Amino acid sequence: MTYRFLIAFLTFIGISLAIPAAAQEVVFKTDTLNAGLTGSREDLDLSTPQSSMETFFEAISEQDWDAAAHVLNLNRIHPGEQEAQGRRLAQRLAVVLERKVVISWQNLLERPDQLDVSVGSNDPMAGQARKSLLLGLIELGDRNVAIRLNRVKPGEEDAVWVFSHQSVGNIDALFEAHGPTRWEKA
Repeated sequence: MTYRFLIAFLTFIGISLAIPAAAQEVVFKTDTLNAGLTGSREDLDLSTPQSSMETFFEAISEQDWDAAAHVLNLNRIHPGEQEAQGRRLAQRLAVVLERKVVISWQNLLERPDQLDVSVGSNDPMAGQARKSLLLGLIELGDRNVAIRLNRVKPGEEDAVWVFSHQSVGNIDALFEAHGPTRWEKA
């Protein structure tokens, strides 16, 4: 009888500990996201990596730089400068992506948690939700820099997928290295 009680108790403890871990979202938490941008993010679908990239490419094809800026994590830029900088950075990122990154749409899942259920059990990410997704590596000087989408949860709002603040911080240097040449500008 004591053995059964011990097994039942340990099972209960194991389940109790597993539920909170499974229920936690895999995200980068922040108080706010792009507080200096006008317009609403609510009309944009940033819920999955694929929908965020579709939103970004649709916005740049329509030259809607305000919408495109919402797909960038501009939190490291002063809120008073986010609107102007966001437009400029979105334009520059569009050029860099067009010239230097082949987007693997197969790897951009239509799942908020980016959990790839098709990978085998030997894959290190099997069964793992992701909060960051590598889109590509671009040469910058003597190193490669990553272009990433991150899953960010601002306050009590739903989590969204946006270009990481590290990627945003590299846009100007990447544009200078890989943007239009003087000859192209002329």
